[in-house]
Amino acid sequence: NPYIYASMFFSFGLLLFYSTYLQVRLENVVSRKHLFKIREHQAKPKTMVHSKSQQQLLRRLQKEGYELFRQTKRYYLFYRLNDDEIRKTRKRKLLEIIVLLENQTKEFYEIGLDEDIENIKQNVISQRHRVDSILITQFHYLETLDQNWKQKLEENIFIKNRFGVYSVINVALDESTSKAVFLHTKTYRPSLYYEHQIDEIYKLI
Repeated sequence: NPYIYASMFFSFGLLLFYSTYLQVRLENVVSRKHLFKIREHQAKPKTMVHSKSQQQLLRRLQKEGYELFRQTKRYYLFYRLNDDEIRKTRKRKLLEIIVLLENQTKEFYEIGLDEDIENIKQNVISQRHRVDSILITQFHYLETLDQNWKQKLEENIFIKNRFGVYSVINVALDESTSKAVFLHTKTYRPSLYYEHQIDEIYKLI
């Protein structure tokens, strides 16, 4: 009976929709919980050693194996692709992206960045690499870290699901104090990828 098949197909589609919807809602709840715990165990600002100037940080990025993907008037975009040493049971790559914002930019999330980051992902896929986790760190040099920028440092993203991790951490490099200020923790570990990203930020600054 075509009506029975149509009804079954509709029911299956409805079930798939709701299961996907619930999965997304659950992931959002878990992500907010992780960010709350990170705020609760927030670490102190880190003294800048390798990043006291923009040129010094650029040299440090090259030394750590990051490749320049694009340079605009508003930002530098670097990336590094290595074997995923955290999920060793699966042949995957770990994609690490660094955004170095120019002084005149007023936001961490610049127009055009999403498109450039997507281009990096497509470039990696075209080389037949499989990537489950992406770690993005955004640096911005500031003469003074005011309350407005402190609020922007809260705009981090941390999404963890069965496929991998997508993490964005904003870092303010305060030139008046020579401190790197960013929302992070060393005592709470939502994932090994998060711990790796924090360790790499420490290496760069």
